[in-house]
Amino acid sequence: MNKRYVMIFTAICGSIFSLLADMPRDYYPNSLEGKNGAELKTELHNLLKNHTRLPYGSRDYNQIACTWTVFKKSDVRPNGKVWDMYSNNSYNFSNGAGATKGMNIEHSVPKSWWGDAYDETATPLTRFKYDGSYDLHHLTPSDAAANTAKSNYPLGEVDSPLFDNGVTKVGTGQANGRATNLFEPADEYKGDFARMYLYFVTCYQDYSWKSSALSMFAQNSYPTLNAYGQSLLLKWHRQDPVSQKEIDRNNAVYSFQGNRNPFIDYPNMVEYIWGDSTNYE
Repeated sequence: MNKRYVMIFTAICGSIFSLLADMPRDYYPNSLEGKNGAELKTELHNLLKNHTRLPYGSRDYNQIACTWTVFKKSDVRPNGKVWDMYSNNSYNFSNGAGATKGMNIEHSVPKSWWGDAYDETATPLTRFKYDGSYDLHHLTPSDAAANTAKSNYPLGEVDSPLFDNGVTKVGTGQANGRATNLFEPADEYKGDFARMYLYFVTCYQDYSWKSSALSMFAQNSYPTLNAYGQSLLLKWHRQDPVSQKEIDRNNAVYSFQGNRNPFIDYPNMVEYIWGDSTNYE
C-alpha cells in the first residue's frame, strides 16, 4: 500500500475505531488507491450511487422503514428528543413512524436544484422522480418555520438577517460577487452541512442542475461546484470538524440506506478531491 493511500484512509484515526463496529472493513474498495481529484470523486460516485430508496414521509410502506423511521435513529439527541439543526426548539418524536408536529422533512440540498417536485397522489416510493430527493444523507428533520424561511437559498454567510432564531439565519450576503439571499446554519453545524453538500455533489455528480443550483454548483462531473461553492464548503468543512453526532448519524443512515458519507468517515478525502492535496503524487 503506498504512502498516499495510507494518508487518505488513516486521516482521523480517533474516529476510525468508533466506525469499525458499523462499517464493513471492505466498504471502501482498493480502487480508490492512488487517485485524487476527478478520478477519486468518480470512484466514490460509483460506490455511493447504488443504495436503497426508502419511502418518503411518515408512514412505513409495505413494511419498509420510512423517512421518519430513520430520523428516530439518525437524528435523536441523548435525551430522546429530536436533534434539529435548524432551531433550538424542543421536539418529541411521535409514536410509530408518524411525523413530529411542528417539523418538516427538509432537503438540506434543495430538491428544486435538480428539478424534482412532490406528487402527493403517488406512493411513498414514487412521490419524487430522483433518488436524491429520498437520500437520508441530506434529509433532516427541521423546525417548520425555519424550513420556510430557508426556502431554496444557497448556503452562505449572512450580513443582513431577515430571519434569525439563534440557529438558522436567513438574509442577504455576498455570493458570487453579488448580494444574494442566503441560509447560514449555526457554527456548530456548518461542517455538517458542508459534508452533506460534498456528499451530494459526489453521489449525484451526473445530475443536470437547474438555474437556482448554479449559485453553488457547476454543470460538470468535476468539481461539480463553482468557485464560490467550493471555497465556502472547504472553509466550513475545515472550521467545523466531524462530530460524534455526524458519525452516529452516518452509521444510522447506512444501516437503512446501505451507503455512507465518505467525508464523515475520512474527512481528509475532501482535500484530495477539492482541497490542498489534489495534486499530491
